[in-house]
Amino acid sequence: MIRKRLTYAGTVVATSALLVAGVASPVAFAAAKRAPAPVVITYAAWGAPDVINAQIKQFEATHPGIIVKWDQQVTWPWDAHLAAAAAAGKMPDVFWVFDGPDDVANGWMANLNPYLKADKTWNPNNIFGNLAATGNYFGNQFMLPMHLYAEGIEINENLFKQDNVPLPKANWTLKQFEQDAIKLTKPSIHQFGLSGIRNFREKMPVMYAPKQINGFLTWTGHGYDFTNPAWSKSVDLVNKLIFQLKVDLGLYNSAFQTKWYGKNANAFMIGKVAMNYGFSWDFPGYTKLPFKYNFLPLPRVVGQRIPLVTDYMAMSRTTKHPKAAFEFLRWMTYSKSGWTWRVTHEAAPSMPLIKDPTVWQDYLKLKFVPSGMKQLLPMIPNGFLDGYKWLPGYPTVLNTIVGPNYPKFESGTEKPQDLAQNFQQRATQAYVQAEASIKAAIKRFY
Repeated sequence: MIRKRLTYAGTVVATSALLVAGVASPVAFAAAKRAPAPVVITYAAWGAPDVINAQIKQFEATHPGIIVKWDQQVTWPWDAHLAAAAAAGKMPDVFWVFDGPDDVANGWMANLNPYLKADKTWNPNNIFGNLAATGNYFGNQFMLPMHLYAEGIEINENLFKQDNVPLPKANWTLKQFEQDAIKLTKPSIHQFGLSGIRNFREKMPVMYAPKQINGFLTWTGHGYDFTNPAWSKSVDLVNKLIFQLKVDLGLYNSAFQTKWYGKNANAFMIGKVAMNYGFSWDFPGYTKLPFKYNFLPLPRVVGQRIPLVTDYMAMSRTTKHPKAAFEFLRWMTYSKSGWTWRVTHEAAPSMPLIKDPTVWQDYLKLKFVPSGMKQLLPMIPNGFLDGYKWLPGYPTVLNTIVGPNYPKFESGTEKPQDLAQNFQQRATQAYVQAEASIKAAIKRFY
């Protein structure tokens, strides 16, 4: 008996066969001929290579007829490289989305409605809140959420105990938050109560006006509301914490921070910041912190809700392998088996998108997940979402209309309430124009 590897019609088959005059048995040839060649799809993603490769490997192991090749030619700037791939006729079959409305307007995404309709396991209600709806434009599901992250306050519990400050609880107030920041700030030893507090500007309006505002940057669910006092209060709060109370490390530039902590040092991670505005994607990097940490929601004002961030995946409109591409997309987004594997193998820093209790139990058991996440879980269905990747016109509102004025607010040369009406008009225009582009693209491509 001789073991030989036979290649037939692009398929490699391992078989033991008697060689007769140097030719393998007819049975082996017949088996090779019947075996279909695997389907090869390309995949564009950013992130940690070990995580991406592990996910691909597991998918291929459970879907033996599909091979996934990571297309590393698509990189940053993301949409520029996607545009180049589309122009060259090399669009990846499945890809991560950085600007969903723009991708729809360019005609890059497949309409997923037929595939979702045919999948008996698909139920948008199994995904937290209205996250699935954020990838749906005028009745067309173009992308699906694939990751879910929470934003909140990372707590150095050691500093609280060292300075005899009671540990805060999840339902803490803004007043308590400010008082704790003051107590924990010690400029003489370069210890600060806060860091990253500038992030409050986009998120705190919801806390001041929870019945009127439902998203980042005063998004209400159908438009913007910069004229609501909640917006100016949020900007003023940041200025107060940084420039008046001087409790946030952001008061000092990188030169000072390098002098105090060393080059590229993270002040929170080395124990010099008590409360850091952070994200749940930070957790895997905190396994070796020199102190005990926890994660709390943003402090309560009139209301208290959790800011959420999503990543999305889409399938190319021009893919030649739509069934295989959709199966991979499905496994990476709402498949219970996909989520079960990812959380039990620590193969993604994301919180589970699906509301399955067993999947969440596995996530909460991960060694890098802080205990505070158990208290945040009931708040997730009522969380409010970052609009950057899905909300038409949002990048323009943040980067072009509002963002350039932040230094002016900090210096006092402009007041947020004085520009609120201007922001309102321009933000509304950006939203309307982006929606019009999507409508035109749907009519043209779909």
